[in-house]
Amino acid sequence: MVSSCKPYGLSVDFFKDSSKYKLPKISDSEISSGYKIIGFGEKQHIIYKYISNSYLLPKTDNLNKFKVFIPESFGCDIMGEGSTNPVIGKPGTLFAETFLEV
Repeated sequence: MVSSCKPYGLSVDFFKDSSKYKLPKISDSEISSGYKIIGFGEKQHIIYKYISNSYLLPKTDNLNKFKVFIPESFGCDIMGEGSTNPVIGKPGTLFAETFLEV
């Protein structure tokens, strides 16, 4: 099974401006009993951000299950664009639309 576009309702630009989606600011530091969000930062390197588990996410399918995240586009790190290795998502981990969930 592969996820649909935006499986948790978060667009690519969510990391840049969460207020655009009327959501509180996201954190660079881990939040106790919060959610971990996987996304891409500068040069398409994988980064992690955190939100409170009180966030009302538009979609929550598979949120509390283990999953594998695969970047939608692939690179080989020749141009500094980052690795495309799959990422294991533990329960409570989600991502923006730049990844596919398997």
